[in-house]
Amino acid sequence: MALSQVGLERLNTATTDKLGIRKNKIINGGMTVSQRQTSTTNSSAFVVDRFKAEITQMDELVQTLEQSSDAPDGFGKSIKITTTTPESSIASNEQFRIQTKLEGQDFQDLAYGTSAAKTITISFYVKASVTGTFGFTVYRDESTDRVITAPYTISSADTWEKKTITIPGDTAGAAITNDNSERFRLMWGLAAGANFNTASPSWGNYSSANLLGGHVTNTLVTTNNATWQLSGVQLEVGSVATDFEHRSFAEELALCQRYYFRFTTSVSGTHVAMGHQMTSSAAKIVLPFPTSMRTRPTAVETTGTASDYSVARTSTHEVCNVVPTFAGASKEVANVNTNQTQASLSTGIAVVLRANTTAFFLGFSAEL
Repeated sequence: MALSQVGLERLNTATTDKLGIRKNKIINGGMTVSQRQTSTTNSSAFVVDRFKAEITQMDELVQTLEQSSDAPDGFGKSIKITTTTPESSIASNEQFRIQTKLEGQDFQDLAYGTSAAKTITISFYVKASVTGTFGFTVYRDESTDRVITAPYTISSADTWEKKTITIPGDTAGAAITNDNSERFRLMWGLAAGANFNTASPSWGNYSSANLLGGHVTNTLVTTNNATWQLSGVQLEVGSVATDFEHRSFAEELALCQRYYFRFTTSVSGTHVAMGHQMTSSAAKIVLPFPTSMRTRPTAVETTGTASDYSVARTSTHEVCNVVPTFAGASKEVANVNTNQTQASLSTGIAVVLRANTTAFFLGFSAEL
């Protein structure tokens, strides 16, 4: 007896799993990696790596975004959003979403723009204190942008529910550009004003009107202490949602570090990276990345407090009088310049960048 299409897909998936071939195109779908922070009150920000909150125009909303240990069975972490200052109502030009962006070179197997364009399936676990229909959008960034909306419903409050969304291949749009730029984006709508809420249930050309089409106004952002959570995000080829592909923390971290890496330390006085004195009071430090980044970083993120940084030679160290500044980078290594309070280090000598406190960090981004 011939196998059905679903049966063939399950067989192919089982074979793929045994061979160790990766099926999940999402990075950090289990929300395990959080290099920047584990909580923030800034609504437009990363909390866990590769998943960012984006907000437009909301003039009242304040929320806590956090990496939470409240997660569905089989998972350890989730994104959790809690409304602490609600909107009184959703205006037509207001919207709020969680999104993850993906590179075009990782989607060449989908054969979009041809008659062989493949179906994909997105599955995830979601939990909210409010029920209702929430927007979900797949967006393609090309010369002519494309979009499809596929809203889902949360049926039971405060209960983890698994959602599965199947998206047909885009046969009419252009091929997915084979590069390291953003060409695919998944968006979970949390609020959508009328300007962003036109449904696009099949692939079509993008406009801002169909950014979060199908999202039904609910009370998540208009109710104090309302919550919404997300975990277990998987995107795979085919029409079947298979079991979530758990990667080791080390592997997930390395994948995230392609897009963002932060030098940190849990012990003050730790030596971080080598460099040399350019003058008696200024040094250049060389910071190798643990993996090649997606593209060359163009800035450095710091604590904003100069006294968190110092430069040392043997047992002597000098505290910086400004935070380190960006001096250049490739995809493999970055340079920062430091200035020290004293001027006792000789020009040309080798020095080491030292974490003067545990608040020390230097962050580099190659995000899409």
